[in-house]
Amino acid sequence: MSAIDGNFSEPNKAVCNGEQRKGVRKMAAIQFRAKVGGWSYPRLVTLEKGRVAMEVARINCSHCATCRGRMNYVQNRLSGESQTIYAGGGVLIQLDYPKGRGRNLISITQFLSEKFGLQIHPLQ
Repeated sequence: MSAIDGNFSEPNKAVCNGEQRKGVRKMAAIQFRAKVGGWSYPRLVTLEKGRVAMEVARINCSHCATCRGRMNYVQNRLSGESQTIYAGGGVLIQLDYPKGRGRNLISITQFLSEKFGLQIHPLQ
């Protein structure tokens, strides 16, 4: 399970887990923290099963004016393209990830930057 399924494991480093079954390689899940320009804390990002999810707020903080404003901004910008998920203590925005796009941290954060209209970079 992953953040997309509701479980945050090893959130402070990139995680890539693939399985080999009967000669077919299962796509690996990628999970890492990213810095969002103007936001105080790093956010969890997960790419799995052709979907990318990014933590926008913590559930216990999603009621403050700052987090509520961030949620509204992201949801309005991605109107009809995204799904909001409440998992692992976080509020995540999930999007389809383009099949031809790279599966490295830079490609993933560039995609999120384009979609969210924010500067997003993987933590080094």
